[in-house]
Parts: sequence; structure tokens; C-alpha cells
Amino acid sequence: MCTCISLAAKARQDLDQVIRGELDGLVYPNTPGFMDAYFMGQEWSPIVNRVFGRVTLTHLSPTGWTAWPTNPDQEAVVSWFFSCVRDLLADTTRQYAQPHSPTLGNSTANRKPNVFLRPMVHGGVTVNDDDWSDVLVVSDLKEAQKDPFAPALVVDLVSYVRLVFQKQHNRRFVHAFNLCGDQMQCWVFHRGGGFASESFSVNKNPELFVSAVVGYALMSPTELGYDPTLTVGTTGLHVTIPPSQCIDLKPSAFFSASSMAARGTTCWEARLAGETEFNYVCKDSWRGDKYTSEGLLLQEAHRAGVEGIAEYISHEDVNIQSVLDDISGHIMKGLKVGDPLNLRPGQFEFTGQPKGGLHAFDRIHTRLVTSKGLPIYQFRSNLELLEAFRGAIAGHRSLLRYGILHRDISLYNLMITLQPRHDGYKGFLIDLDLAVRIGSERNPASEHRPGNFGRMAIGVLGDETHTYRHDLESFFHLLVWIAVHYLPGGSTVVPETTMFDDWMGPTHAEAAMAKKNCMNPAGFEQVLAHFTESAAELKPLARKLRKILFPWKRKRSFPWRKTELFTGTAPNPEPVYLAFLTAFDAAIVGLRR
Repeated sequence: MCTCISLAAKARQDLDQVIRGELDGLVYPNTPGFMDAYFMGQEWSPIVNRVFGRVTLTHLSPTGWTAWPTNPDQEAVVSWFFSCVRDLLADTTRQYAQPHSPTLGNSTANRKPNVFLRPMVHGGVTVNDDDWSDVLVVSDLKEAQKDPFAPALVVDLVSYVRLVFQKQHNRRFVHAFNLCGDQMQCWVFHRGGGFASESFSVNKNPELFVSAVVGYALMSPTELGYDPTLTVGTTGLHVTIPPSQCIDLKPSAFFSASSMAARGTTCWEARLAGETEFNYVCKDSWRGDKYTSEGLLLQEAHRAGVEGIAEYISHEDVNIQSVLDDISGHIMKGLKVGDPLNLRPGQFEFTGQPKGGLHAFDRIHTRLVTSKGLPIYQFRSNLELLEAFRGAIAGHRSLLRYGILHRDISLYNLMITLQPRHDGYKGFLIDLDLAVRIGSERNPASEHRPGNFGRMAIGVLGDETHTYRHDLESFFHLLVWIAVHYLPGGSTVVPETTMFDDWMGPTHAEAAMAKKNCMNPAGFEQVLAHFTESAAELKPLARKLRKILFPWKRKRSFPWRKTELFTGTAPNPEPVYLAFLTAFDAAIVGLRR
């Protein structure tokens, strides 16, 4: 029992650190006009006014709520809240509730909100008891706090919101609130972070309390943050894509980003009109407004005949009722935020959002439909693995020749071909979210170091300008990572070494040094020793690729002493690509024999 508790506490501590790192500088308290923007002058405001008029006669005195507890600790505040809202929400189809299970909906970090809003059906029975898929609004009720915007309180609230986003793939934003003693703060969290109302006393401003708790129960799905462009049908979801084509989506997304404040990528399997198979992918994400649209880049590349990339079908910036679905204008209603909260006082390295939060860029809801593939880590044989890599590398070269650098070679961005392609490649690249046009130095994407530390090039970890060679190095690191950590069929292996943990950081500099130590001839043989038995036949290829990427050069001053690792970029990429593809071709021929 003690072990279970300690593991849960560790998971919670780890999650808190992730949240603090993810949202530092992106969470804004005390936003003027927040309550007016979300709760005043709405279609349902007359109902709220009637409810407030009724409770004024029965529940309020000149000093506030007549039943307000003398000692407002957490238990007393929760008890008061439920006794109050039972009357306030008597005529609605939603209810505030407490989760029955220790952790709501199998959440992993042993935490739960003490109050959440959910729908009801006839007889007062909920649609799906204690399931994040039905949570409409999350909240936390606590005893009075010196600072109602203390980082620990905000992190708790965000941990619940992240689970709503992870479970509800059609959520654009999530409402939440804190009640600390009699101080209440209303929040909206979105893919750019979150912002809150000014803190107010529910006793001194009971009309604001009623407007919020009743307003949440009366909001339309769109006002609660659901995406109205995704409609539910008998066979799943439906969405209309340009130019007015209705496509079907499978009910559940097969991929949803775990982080909250980022691109928020969500992918569904899709079926075009008149087809029976789900051979396509519909990808929703929130791109920075200063980033080039992935869909536009892919469309241009597709028209130019670029090979080895996903087949382009359609893309758009999503509009809701003819209004662009962005964060600053549409979701935040044009409200201006002040200074952000400091969620981590300098102890974690910043690797995610560009600094400056919402002041750095807005985010725009985008949608892209492309061909579907099988993720590279689900390879069924070494031959299939190498053929897929070969196709993706050829696609990377084709993309570079057109003038686009991919910059995000990862475990999830290489696909194995499922349907015959016009270029005949057995694998292809996806995800141009962080791609840049060659020479577009002002694009903020070119200033962002994308990727997982374990697959990032040593030079990129060292803050060098990203080049084609760094992407080729990422292909190499990815092949090594798969050979160590995966078996044919997609099952994973845990290597008996901490070497690859060191590749993951925790900082860019430490990850770069650990990886550099493994790229000399002797160090790389230690890496090869951890290839799985089934990947042993890939060792000769790995050695060739290492020699292409990391040729040794003698130090001119002391040629008899030590050699050093060369990580520079050759000005002409063609010989490097040719050497890479030739090495793969030879290995593929060997596996076919």
C-alpha cells in the first residue's frame, strides 16, 4: 500500500514539473473584462437573472450568503457549494458532482477535482459516471488562500484540464474555476495556455458567482469549447473540407498530443466521400500565426511533384460561423492579458514554446487531410524498416530540392506505405509543421529547436543553425533508437544500460555531450552492442552511416595526438544524400537475398 502511494506521489510530482515547464509564461491572472465577455449579455443571461432574483429573496443577506460556513475550510466550502447549486441548477440538464472513484477516469497521477460539471439524463443518472469524456467544466474548491493564483493551485487545475483535452478530442478550449474560501477565479484554458478573471468574493459579489455557476450549466457546446465543425453521426464523426466535401472520421482519434499548450495535434482516420475504407488522416492542430501553414507547404510540394511525402488532399484554417478560429480573437474574445504567472523559478530548461507566451504569437486552428501510413516503429520486418527509411530519406532530398527543409525527423513522422504510391516508395515523410523554406530566417520555426532529444542532431542540441545534414543525422539516430528499443511488430525493449537515458538530457548540452561520446568508433561499438538480436543484421549499415556523418579529422596542431569528431555541414548536399541512399540500397539488397 505504501509503495502504491509513493509511486502515485512520484507520478504527481513528475506531472507537476511537466506542467510548470509547459505553461510557464503562458498563464495569465486578473484579466479585466473576463466576466463580462463570457457571462454577460448572453442568450441565456435572462435565465441567470431570474435565478439570481429568486436566490436574493431566499439565500442572501446584506453580508452575503446566509448559509456561508463560519469556518470555511475545504470540506465546509464544498458542502456549502453543493447545497447552494442544487437550488440554482434545479431547472437545468447539467449538474455539479464529485467523483466517486479515487482518481477520475483512470488518471495516473492520483488526483481528481473535487467538483466538476457534467450532463444528466432522465432520472438524474449521468451519461458516463466519473469519466473525463463527460466533464464539461472542472473546478477546485479549497480553504482560503493567501494567494488564490499561487502556482500550486494553478498546476492542480491545469492537471485536470489536460485530461479533459486528452479524453475529449473535439475540445478547442476548457472552462474551469477555483473557489478558495470565498474568493473565486474563472479560467479559460486553450492551446496557447490560459487566462483568468480577476479574483472576486462570492459574498460581496454574489451576482458574479451565480452568473458563473449557472452560466456554465446553460452554455451551448460551442461556448463550452467543443468544435461545432465536427458533427456526430451514426457511423462516427463528419466534417466538411474544402471544396465542400463531407468526409467521415472514426469516432476516436488514434493520436492526441499529451501536452496542452502547444500545437495540440489530434489525428483521426478518415474516409473520403464514396469510399469504403479509411485510407486517409484528418489532422487538427493549432499553429502559430507566424508559422507557415503546413497544409500550404504540402500543397505546394505536391503540385511541384515532390516525392516521398504524404499525399495532399485538402487543408484549411478552420472558421466557425464565418469567423477564424484563433485564440486571441475568437477564443479570448480580444481580451488583453497582463503579466503571466511564474510557474517555475528558473530550475527547468525551457524547450517548448517560444518565449513571450501569447505576446509572441497567436495560434490558429488548422485542418489537414492526407494519405495514411503505418508508423515506422510498427515495422514488421527489417526489410520493411529499411525500405521505409529509404523512401523517407529520398522524400527529404526531394523536399530540399524544392526549397523546403523538414526539421522534425522523429519516431512519429516516418510512415510505412500502406497503399501503392505513384513514386513507388515504401515509406514517406509526414508533418511539415516545423518545416521552413530555405532562406526564411525570420520564420519563428527556424528559431525553434524541434524534436526529441534522443533523435536530435548533436549540432542542433548545440544551438547550430539547422541544416539538411542535421536531419540526416536525425534519420541515423532514429534508426539506432529503433534497433535498440523496438522489435518487429512494434513491441518495445528496455535496454540494459543508461546510455540512451543520457541521450535524453535533461538539458540540451548534456544530451549533446552524451551523444557525442557515443559517435566515435569505440563509443559507437558500445551502442551497437545494445542492438536487439533481431536488429543485429542492421549493424553494418549503422556503421556506414556513422562514418558518413561523423568522419574523423586529425587536429592540425597535434596530428599525433587526438582526433576529433567532425559534425559540420558540407555545402553540397547531393553527395551526402547519395552516400546515404547507396548505403541503404546495399543493405536492402542484402536483406532480400
